[in-house]
Amino acid sequence: MKANQALKILRVSKSTLRNYIKSGKIKATKLPTGRYD
Repeated sequence: MKANQALKILRVSKSTLRNYIKSGKIKATKLPTGRYD
C-alpha cells in the first residue's frame, strides 16, 4: 500500500503517518531508496 492510500484510509496527515511508523503503530518497510513501502 502506498502512503497516499494509507493517508486516505486512516484520514491522517503525512506527519502523523510518519509518527505512527516511528512509534511502531504501523509497520513499514524501508526501501534502499530511503522511501517506505
